[in-house]
Amino acid sequence: MRKRKSLLLSLSSADWWGTIQKLPRLLAFVWLSACSKDLKLDLVEQAGMSTPAPNSGCESCATCALDSDCARNSTEIYCNPGIHLCVACNSDRDCRAGSVCDPVILKCAKACTTNADCSKDCYVAGGYCVDCLADAECSDPAYPRCTHECVECAAHSDCLSPDSPFCYAQRQKCVQCLTTSDCPPLGTCTPNHVCRTP
Repeated sequence: MRKRKSLLLSLSSADWWGTIQKLPRLLAFVWLSACSKDLKLDLVEQAGMSTPAPNSGCESCATCALDSDCARNSTEIYCNPGIHLCVACNSDRDCRAGSVCDPVILKCAKACTTNADCSKDCYVAGGYCVDCLADAECSDPAYPRCTHECVECAAHSDCLSPDSPFCYAQRQKCVQCLTTSDCPPLGTCTPNHVCRTP
């Protein structure tokens, strides 16, 4: 029994000593892994490559030519031939019974004659419900302007973030660029209105 215990102790000590001997290599591996990550980032910066912008840009700004280009969407399934963007409606016939197409935001809205017909406001001149009629009704500072719904912007001056200084009027959304000339040297403005550099 004593011999067996001595053997187990010897094996255990050997295993433990082997682990200790491996520690320097393990620590070196961890250190090199951390350094390689920093080195990779340094190389990327030195090569002039850029990481994605902090915002994803205007995801709904992809252009279209036909309705089939909008088939992937759940609500904006029609291509507007004037602005070449996917919209919820182009005319009243694109909306269900009892609704009409709001020509300002190109979305279907419930028909109305008074505010009592709507959850918010009735745009009497057009005969349909809207989310707002004036900027004062937009309480969320992220969406301060009213175009029948509260939106991010109606002009460039509404876009206060240096990362998104331009108002893309067709979507009333602040974006990083409208054209390539808005981007740094060698940069290009993507369809999502985000600057990308080589």
